[in-house]
Amino acid sequence: MNDETISLGEETTADDIEGWDSLRHITLISAIEDEFDVEFEMKDIVGLKNVGELVDVITREL
Repeated sequence: MNDETISLGEETTADDIEGWDSLRHITLISAIEDEFDVEFEMKDIVGLKNVGELVDVITREL
């Protein structure tokens, strides 16, 4: 999102961040996969409700 003023917490959702739409979500997931050298299954990412759940998926994949 290229906005260093964004503050994320476990309960942060896409609705809390201006400009976080479905395309940015896919871009974010791709960047996370590249950064952590993991590959998510679609079933793991489509139902994510907040940043905390995303962290849980990343942790599980590591």
